[in-house]
Amino acid sequence: SPQLMIIMLTRFFTQLAKLGELRQRRASEQQMASEMGIRPYFVKQYITFSSNFSAEHIEQNFRALLDADVTLKSTSRDPHLVMDLLIYSLVKGTAQLELITA
Repeated sequence: SPQLMIIMLTRFFTQLAKLGELRQRRASEQQMASEMGIRPYFVKQYITFSSNFSAEHIEQNFRALLDADVTLKSTSRDPHLVMDLLIYSLVKGTAQLELITA
C-alpha cells in the first residue's frame, strides 16, 4: 500500500540521517549498526547509499514524504500519481508534490 511504502521510505531516510551524524562523530561500524538498529552487515550498504544524498537532500525528502502522506490521507488524488511524484521528488530532491496539492 502507498502508506506502507511511505513508512518504509521514511525509515530508510531516518537511517541515512542517523548515519550522517554517526560518521561525523567517527563512530565505528559496530557502533553505527547498534545505534541505527541494523545488522553490521548492512552498514557498508548504507554508507554507499548515503553518498547519493546530502543532509539537505535528506531533509527535503522528509518534507516530500510528509506531503505525500498528507495528500494520500486528506485528498482523493490518484495514489499512483502521488507515489510517482514522490519517487521523483526523492530522487531529484525537489518538491513535485506541490503540483498535485494545489
